[in-house]
Amino acid sequence: MTGLSIRKYLSVLAVLLAAPWAHGETKARYEAVFSDGTRLDGEKISGWGEHPGSPQLDGIALFDAKRTLRWLRDRTGKPWRPGEYCPGYIEFIGGDRIVGCIEGVGAAESTRAAAHLLIKPAASLHQPGLGSSPRLRILPGRIERVVFRGALRRRFQPGTLYYFDGRKVGFIQLRWKKESVVLLLKDGTREVKISDIAEVHFPRIDPWRAYYQELAVLSPSCRSRMVRIETIGGLIVTGSSLRFGALAYDSGDQQKAVNERLKQLGRQLASLENKRKANQLKFDRARAKYHEQLTESEKRTQASRQAYQKAQDDMRRRIDGLRKADLAELTKRREKLDKELRSADRAMVKRLGQKPPEKRDKMLRTFRAKQEQWRKSREKSLEDERLKRERQRKQELERFISTQTRQLQRHAKELQDKAAAAKQQFEKEAMRWNAFLAVLESARSRRASVRGGQSDTWLHVLQPVWSLDPLWVRFGSIRMRWSFAPERVPLCRLRPEATLNPPFLPERTNRSFDGGPLRSGADQYAWGFAVHAYSELHFPLSKCASAFRSRIGLDRVVGPGGCARARVYVGSVGGRCAYESPLLIGSKKTVDTGRIALKLPPGGPRRLVLQADPVDRGFPPGADPLNIRDKLDWLDPRIELNPAALQEQVRRQIGPLLAFSPGWMLRLDRRGVCTWTSLLDQADKSGLRRFWTMLEAGGRALSLRREMKIATADKWLAVHLGLPTGENPRPDTVTLHVGGRQVSPRKVPIRQSWQDRPAPLVFSLAQFQGEKVTLELTQAPGGKPVLWRAVRTLAAPPPAYRLVDIMKLVGKSDMKVPYGLGQALQSNRIAQAEKLAALEINELGGVVNFRPLPDAKVPLNALTNVLIGRDWAGGDKAFINTHPTFKKMPSLKSLLVTPESGVSTGAIAKLKAEMPKLTISRIIRRIPSTEGGAHRPVTWRNRCAKGVTILWIDPQSRLRFSVTRYLEPGQELKRSAFVGIRYEAHYPRKDYTNAQDYIFSQPLSSFVVTPGAVWEIKP
Repeated sequence: MTGLSIRKYLSVLAVLLAAPWAHGETKARYEAVFSDGTRLDGEKISGWGEHPGSPQLDGIALFDAKRTLRWLRDRTGKPWRPGEYCPGYIEFIGGDRIVGCIEGVGAAESTRAAAHLLIKPAASLHQPGLGSSPRLRILPGRIERVVFRGALRRRFQPGTLYYFDGRKVGFIQLRWKKESVVLLLKDGTREVKISDIAEVHFPRIDPWRAYYQELAVLSPSCRSRMVRIETIGGLIVTGSSLRFGALAYDSGDQQKAVNERLKQLGRQLASLENKRKANQLKFDRARAKYHEQLTESEKRTQASRQAYQKAQDDMRRRIDGLRKADLAELTKRREKLDKELRSADRAMVKRLGQKPPEKRDKMLRTFRAKQEQWRKSREKSLEDERLKRERQRKQELERFISTQTRQLQRHAKELQDKAAAAKQQFEKEAMRWNAFLAVLESARSRRASVRGGQSDTWLHVLQPVWSLDPLWVRFGSIRMRWSFAPERVPLCRLRPEATLNPPFLPERTNRSFDGGPLRSGADQYAWGFAVHAYSELHFPLSKCASAFRSRIGLDRVVGPGGCARARVYVGSVGGRCAYESPLLIGSKKTVDTGRIALKLPPGGPRRLVLQADPVDRGFPPGADPLNIRDKLDWLDPRIELNPAALQEQVRRQIGPLLAFSPGWMLRLDRRGVCTWTSLLDQADKSGLRRFWTMLEAGGRALSLRREMKIATADKWLAVHLGLPTGENPRPDTVTLHVGGRQVSPRKVPIRQSWQDRPAPLVFSLAQFQGEKVTLELTQAPGGKPVLWRAVRTLAAPPPAYRLVDIMKLVGKSDMKVPYGLGQALQSNRIAQAEKLAALEINELGGVVNFRPLPDAKVPLNALTNVLIGRDWAGGDKAFINTHPTFKKMPSLKSLLVTPESGVSTGAIAKLKAEMPKLTISRIIRRIPSTEGGAHRPVTWRNRCAKGVTILWIDPQSRLRFSVTRYLEPGQELKRSAFVGIRYEAHYPRKDYTNAQDYIFSQPLSSFVVTPGAVWEIKP
């Protein structure tokens, strides 16, 4: 480090004197940067509400095999800053943050859920459609800082608690209680009320071990890309493509409204498509007529020009003829004149021949002089006449050409006027056609945009490693999104172990000194550090670290000023410099460090040191003389990890983190290849959806081991598994070895329609009671992905096996029973004879323990009622023969009989006489829907020539309109519904506006929901 200088003393003035230099930003809403350094601006994102793997920005794919998305920013979102009324926030190792307040502590559950904090988030992060907002369950082991209230933010001091009154106390460990925390101090313990705490800074966590643990959950194979989002509400959450989901709608009502909108737009589009043919025919006719008129006009114009040219040519030939005639005449006259002059000269010579020579010569010269004058006079006269005639011919030609030109122009003007009128008419038709096409395209665009939802309806679901629940984030609230491979770690995920900065000018993480995003040169960057020289940032290095890379530039706030140099050291600043940048002056340009290999000196500290030097000496002329604007940015810095070494470190964390049952340890063979998948599915009847991690073994088997002493109560080992299809697991999916001996499982019972989950695999441990053995469960390689839910020992077989055991007594272990009867058959409080009697009634079509939605008065440990309905087989005869069976059911209290059963009043009266305490009721109205307990897919097909109205029967036997109220002719609909719900299809009537209006109408078709059923609606 250089010595202190005046520049460093004056660096405190930087905040006051360095004003931000404005950089122009494009008007596009989104800005994206890819792994190859290319940048993309755009206005509209599509495809991220349905298919998270194929989003597009203005039609350009954001995810590509050749280039991956590094980060995406929404320019309309402003960075979050804690305000005065901030309810508090929690920061986690790795840079994640959730804004909200702690409302309690949850105890460890018997399932995977460990001890956790209950958080009420400031923004809605819960699954839509569940009514009240449930509290999020947060694991405390990854928390770095908790700020309870207010906007005050202190510099991170590990293992420190700050009171509201300003006091602070150092601690070693912290334990949460409902309304307080217990601190382990060097000299004892101290309990502090949460209401007295301002901030808690937890002891330092090894960032690399935390990162390996995070990958063990989010990307166990190190192939799933990490996804990090930041919202305008302050949430920062890191997930992965393995635990990420995108939904186009946040509720069924919203999707219903969109479906109605789709139908409306579909009808509008169909109408426009019908009009398109007529409009196109009209436009084609107008275009053909215009082209015809245009062709005719061009032909006439060409003919006029040809006639004009021919007339000109004829006139020129005539004038040329006249000129030749005039020339010939004048030539003859000249020849005649010459002849006369020669003749006169000969005559004069002859007449003077008798004269003396002197006199003759004199008289001849005089004569010839006069003749010459006369000849010249005649020549001049002839030339004047020639010029006169030439002028006349020229004037005649010009007059003709002028007359012909005017005629041609007049004719051309007439043709142009006709062509302009035709063009104007065609342009009107073209404008009408283009306007229609615009309306049609707008309708198509609206329909296309509504089909997959819009960005204001999209929800993105992530589950970070620190949360036991998925976080449901609205797409419109996301301002920044990162994506990075597990082996390329953004350096901002690490908190510096040590820093050296000027007073009052600490480093800024992921933002510049003016609070805005990091920007240097003409580009913006997602993550990095803004420092003021002189500065040092010391980061711990993983054993897997192989290289470092970053861009470097002066912050945009310095404008053309500032002067600094960056250096990178591996180990310590006392060693050899691994990289030194050129002298940086002004924020116009940035430099790339290139790939810097991280070769640690033997025996030295495992550190990466980023140094910013203000260059006190040797700076060039024109540089700032004072250390005021020496603000340097480390832009998008990242550490590259060795993939093989990283995978090995993650493997060591997978077993303990996925130990879903106490005492069991998952062992992964190093040579085996595992395929990890994720399923966003319902956890139970509550409707909550969660991510379930599924594992497929490839090449090598996976095993779970546990050493234990088999107690007297450990008669059975139940292995709860899940498959993506929801079906029962095959018996050979998992094998059990006890002390090296293989134990075969019991046959898996048939799955009833109302059972939410498949029955577990069950192995008998009775022969090993009292022994201390090693249990090993092995998942065979290949096959389907498997979800390991839980493994536990039981004193009795699970309920599904107790149910099948009682059905075996009547010889029908694959019998389907309704929910109420199935629950009663699993009860230990009902005698076996009564259960067998109930099964006999069920075989005849009676519904034992009929349970209307959501009637909770029917107990599950008794057989209290029987419904004799449309499924009853045998009519009066079977009913009378069943009287002894009814008498075997002492808990039977009521009998419900419908007209569809075919049971007469006399048969009912006979039973009443035999069992006077039995209440017998006849249901005249429709049979209500029953409780099924499971949501199952069904298919509806309208085979009618007309549309139909769909209604369902509620628990009070009343008709209600279905969510899907109308089916078009020939329409097929795939949906899901609860088992036992009853539906009816009717032809719609205009005078029926209420569902109850259909009560006396005969339905076209009826339907009761069973798993995978197809409803063929026919007249």
